[in-house]
Amino acid sequence: MNIVWTIVLSFLAGAIAKFIYPGKENMGFVMTILLGIAGSFVASYGGQWLKLYQPGQAAGFIGSVVGALVLLFVHGLIKPSPVRTSPFSVAGGESRGRQPGPGPPARPAR
Repeated sequence: MNIVWTIVLSFLAGAIAKFIYPGKENMGFVMTILLGIAGSFVASYGGQWLKLYQPGQAAGFIGSVVGALVLLFVHGLIKPSPVRTSPFSVAGGESRGRQPGPGPPARPAR
């Protein structure tokens, strides 16, 4: 029964962290659970390193949420951001294809 509670609380910690963190993370149910579990590990070991927890003492629910937020922040720093380019440009900055021009030619006045 402990594993069920671990999964439920990990999902809640991961879901709260995803709700608090700005932006959209494309994570499913399983990844949210893993985020909560990893957040708990980060909070436990980080808290021991900062002398907030004794060795062997686990982080609480709020610590797990904070640890998951730290992981989301680090993930945002590491993952490549999408680069928006023009459909007429290629990697070297050169252009190809039809270039957008000034528009249709002016009609002569009658």
